[in-house]
Amino acid sequence: MNTLEETSLEHYGIKGMRWGVRKASDPSSSAEIASKTKKTKPSTNDILTARSRQQARQRAYQEAQAEFIVARTRKGKDQAEKTMRRMEKEYFTNPDAETAKKLTKGEKWFTGAAWTSLALMSAGLVLAAAEST
Repeated sequence: MNTLEETSLEHYGIKGMRWGVRKASDPSSSAEIASKTKKTKPSTNDILTARSRQQARQRAYQEAQAEFIVARTRKGKDQAEKTMRRMEKEYFTNPDAETAKKLTKGEKWFTGAAWTSLALMSAGLVLAAAEST
């Protein structure tokens, strides 16, 4: 006793709409922006390169400070101060400064191992002191 109504399939969606496919309402959607601005972690080589460049900037800044201190004339002092301020700004605002502060994988491992061994040694000393009393 199958009737036509029991065996037919009805669709109540929008005609021509693909199932499971969504169109982006705005090409600059938040997911798209997030994928473009996703930051990658710097590699060990990036960190070491940033550190060497930052050290070079630090030396240049220190040399500019020394020139400012030994400058005798007013014009020389003004020029040395201008150079020193430029080097100071470059040293402190450069993006390499943030990268240079990061630890490499080896440094992270070593730091973790050092803290672990220190914790184990202190725990051993506490146990030894507790046993002796």
